[in-house]
Amino acid sequence: MISLLRGRIVHKFLGKVIVDVSGVGYGLTVPLSTHHRLPSLDSEAALRIHTSMKDSSIELFGFLTEEEQEVFSLLLGVSGVGPKLAISILSNISPADLTEAVSSGDLARRKIPGIGPKLASRLITELKDKL
Repeated sequence: MISLLRGRIVHKFLGKVIVDVSGVGYGLTVPLSTHHRLPSLDSEAALRIHTSMKDSSIELFGFLTEEEQEVFSLLLGVSGVGPKLAISILSNISPADLTEAVSSGDLARRKIPGIGPKLASRLITELKDKL
């Protein structure tokens, strides 16, 4: 399993980056918060990686901070939340704001794409003691 990539940013587009590690380009999906904090093209970066393996594909998700990666993993533990929705959540709310919204119970009012009242309630119930 790939856990960390350190290399040169060779391509950046919304929510996606390609990192060249010793001549191999790794395509990563990243939350917008990570995307906006990445260095410019041809600069070096180190990204924490979550590897998602499905029947026919391997997807890599990258994060600049351990906090983002940990929240991503916690989100994946909630029924109905897959990697793409977890990335969408982290693209629309910071880990600190998510923690606050879960603990205060007002996650549904945050208007995060893909999060309706039922899923917001489930996230609050399942994450309240974990965040």
